[in-house]
Amino acid sequence: MTSDDPDILPAFSSDFAIRQLSDINWIVASCSTPANLFHILRRQIALPFRKPLILMTPKSLLRHPEAKSPFDDMVEGTEFQRVIPEAGPASKNSAGVKRLIFCSGKVYYDLTAARKEAGLEDSIAISRMEQVYYVEEGQPAKGKKKVKKAYLSAGSLKSVESAKTVSQN
Repeated sequence: MTSDDPDILPAFSSDFAIRQLSDINWIVASCSTPANLFHILRRQIALPFRKPLILMTPKSLLRHPEAKSPFDDMVEGTEFQRVIPEAGPASKNSAGVKRLIFCSGKVYYDLTAARKEAGLEDSIAISRMEQVYYVEEGQPAKGKKKVKKAYLSAGSLKSVESAKTVSQN
């Protein structure tokens, strides 16, 4: 799965595991919309070379009531979105966004539910990283373009809870 010569044993060092991860030629994704799942499977078939595709999308997401895509997202001229920026109320009020959370897959729907329950839809933006590996340089920056003053955090329910306590103080 790597471009290394199979007859040469690599030198073991402290960064061996990290170097192995970066040399692997896999595509790892966690799709959160049916349209993106369609596009990544179509892209995998259309690639002129073979590269292993690892999808971490759970089957429960297929039945999730909020995980829907219009057919317009699957017509000719559309493609896989590596990063899906915030499209809710926070995207219309970029100056009021205090926190930008990056997440992937089903975690997005858990975070949006917690954000709605906490009443922080205007102050927390959630961007989805659909393709987890290989991430091209500058891809996460696409999600942060609009909200320049926001605090960045990784996707977890603690991110929403800590933002709730900050906004209450």
